[in-house]
Amino acid sequence: MLTVFSILGALGTIFIPFPQAKRAYFHSTKGVSAATYIALCSIAAIFIPHGIRIDSLLLSVSHVFSVIFCSVIIYSIARDNKNKSIIFILVVIVVVMLGIYFLSNDIGKTVLISSIVSFLRLPQLYKACFAPEIHGISVLTWLMAVVANISWLIVAIIKDDTPLILGASLSVFLSASIVVVTSIRQHKLKEVSTSSSTSLEI
Repeated sequence: MLTVFSILGALGTIFIPFPQAKRAYFHSTKGVSAATYIALCSIAAIFIPHGIRIDSLLLSVSHVFSVIFCSVIIYSIARDNKNKSIIFILVVIVVVMLGIYFLSNDIGKTVLISSIVSFLRLPQLYKACFAPEIHGISVLTWLMAVVANISWLIVAIIKDDTPLILGASLSVFLSASIVVVTSIRQHKLKEVSTSSSTSLEI
């Protein structure tokens, strides 16, 4: 059972940022939060050593891919906004967070992981709610995040790993919120756009 959910979580983690990375690199980064993906890259980097610590190789390996795809997204945002400092900020934050993780005790690791998990989704949730253009946001990415984190939550409960339990629980709730809000708003914006086009044709 543990192996099954570890594999599901690992596959989900590998492919979670892929749709957004593809959309950002080849199409648009409109509505995509740099803060969210910097934080997502940071938490993914932390879960690489954390997976080794709790004897979960799949957790570590899957988050290596997550770091790569999140880096592509950050690069795309920096490119579109002509702001290379975003990449520098990403590197500094990842290094600092890894340093804090290695220097923290178990309680510190729990607080660190849960704090980053909460923060990383809030900027994207805010943009999904209020940004005027959100067609750059990939609903599929966040839907996959819900599924993957449910799997990691089950793994965490089986392993009795408090940092992962708290982190996965928050991830499921906030990712699901992003899916719902983005889906509703993208549908409404599409209807408005269609109505405007029809009016112009008339």
